[in-house]
Amino acid sequence: MHFAIQDLKPVDPEITAAFAWVMGILAVLLFGLILFYLANLFFAYSKKRKQQLREARDSIWFDYKESILHCGLNKMRIEPTSLEHYVCKLTFNSPSKYYEDIDIFYAKDHAKDLGRGVEQAVRRLNKKARELGLKNDLFKRGKDSTSVNDEYRQNIVKN
Repeated sequence: MHFAIQDLKPVDPEITAAFAWVMGILAVLLFGLILFYLANLFFAYSKKRKQQLREARDSIWFDYKESILHCGLNKMRIEPTSLEHYVCKLTFNSPSKYYEDIDIFYAKDHAKDLGRGVEQAVRRLNKKARELGLKNDLFKRGKDSTSVNDEYRQNIVKN
């Protein structure tokens, strides 16, 4: 029996070497492309993380449940039953709005204690905010009204 199969001729060594070089170059290019892609992912993540940290340093918020005032990465506990807590709770809910003293007392359900309590609470809060690293007052006072200082309004983060 005779089959119609021809014997294979030996491959030219020059062609084999050229093929090996081309495949080696393609492998190196593929490896470089993968490294380039991974490096871009890493740098994008790093840039995003730095941006988040920058925003966290500038942000100001009040945690209602824990009664903690956060200024950037610093925080300070506020007594939950104090007027300071209710000043923060109302003003951080809507930073551009002015709240009358009576609104704060009604929120605390102590309207009979009106007097100068809110003004003193705002002074104590401004002192605590300076201890947390703010340069100016966090709250500003008008005639019988309180609001967040214009300088810090854009940094307020709502819970």
